[in-house]
Amino acid sequence: MSLQPLWDWTVNVPFTKQFPSELREEMMLAICGSVPQDAKNFVINFQKGENDESIAFHFAPCFDGGEEKVVYSSKKNKNWAPMADKCGKLDMRGKSFKLTFFFWKNCYQACLNGKHLLIFDKSEGNSEINAVNIYGNVKVDSLKAYDIRCVKTGV
Repeated sequence: MSLQPLWDWTVNVPFTKQFPSELREEMMLAICGSVPQDAKNFVINFQKGENDESIAFHFAPCFDGGEEKVVYSSKKNKNWAPMADKCGKLDMRGKSFKLTFFFWKNCYQACLNGKHLLIFDKSEGNSEINAVNIYGNVKVDSLKAYDIRCVKTGV
């Protein structure tokens, strides 16, 4: 038995859409696409509502300059929490990618092409997520959401 997506959307960037229901713990989102060779950055916000006043998880890969990194944070009541970054060779420009986001009880986890990238502690900000916003230098082919509780429990 294969895991079937709860939602499977074709995405045109910029893209903002509310989920049919709020994301809850033990869900996974898979975003497949590609980054142009000349890209400087792109952003994926997991947020409450379609405006950007409350962002539970701000995820922004940056390729500007010689250093590649992901900047991440949260925003509550229009106020940003301190930004953090994860430096390293992202190797995304000019290539296809699969970003996988896991929504756990105490944190958000991001993986790039099947490899762990970062963990963002939920205590850093708001945990309500019912929408996604994607913009910047990125082409997104699909966004799929999965409930992974059934995989762990065998239900």
